[in-house]
Amino acid sequence: MPKTTTPKYVDIYNQLRHDIIAGTYPAGSFLPTETDLMTLFKASRTTIRNAIKLLKADNFLRVTQGRGTEILPVERQQGYAFTLMGKTEVSTDFEGRNTEDIVGQPSTIDVIPATPDIANNLNIREAEKVYRLQREKIIGDTSFLYVVSYLRYRDFANLEKNDGQIYFLYKFLEEHYGTRFVSTKIKITATAADFIQSRLLDVPVGNPLLEQARHTYSDNGIVEYSLSYCRPEYMSISVSTSPEDIQHNPFLTRGF
Repeated sequence: MPKTTTPKYVDIYNQLRHDIIAGTYPAGSFLPTETDLMTLFKASRTTIRNAIKLLKADNFLRVTQGRGTEILPVERQQGYAFTLMGKTEVSTDFEGRNTEDIVGQPSTIDVIPATPDIANNLNIREAEKVYRLQREKIIGDTSFLYVVSYLRYRDFANLEKNDGQIYFLYKFLEEHYGTRFVSTKIKITATAADFIQSRLLDVPVGNPLLEQARHTYSDNGIVEYSLSYCRPEYMSISVSTSPEDIQHNPFLTRGF
């Protein structure tokens, strides 16, 4: 299988993000012009704009009319993502079980119109057709994880014919549609079980759950938007981080 590479706009985003955090571009200053960035990174205008779009979405930048792209103070970032800048490893543990102990059900597939939330996350029009794939993970006789994935209907012809046959979605899309995954972004939050989640996971309505919102990308952009809900007693996540540049310490002092 060919080695995957990160899209260039993501590399540029990471470098600029690092430079902003390091103070190379201090708060209140302005980013080099688009043309200068194209020269600096040897990249196309579209690639630079995609990187800038990510930085603006993460509140590192704002466009000031008539002046340029202004650097925002790091202290104004939402959450602690900037404090973990460096070499990061993430591991997930499911109640100390081996993967062999976890049983995955095959995905049920149907076609639905995109809600405003789905449309926004898949970059499509509201009510455009999307595939919805739903599946559960089980330990012993307990369903502890419920996952629902959304894919653009136009990207995967006749996918619904595989209803009840897909156990590993990414592997299936790679083997049957040639999809090449290059990156993913996950946001983890706490939520309360609604009626459907409570029935699927056998918990009371309002019971705390871990929610993961995932965006998975190929070279051509977003492929999948998914939401997963896990009983928190079954799942823990560990993050280990070390600085990319040992001379750029301290790297955990801001935000905590």
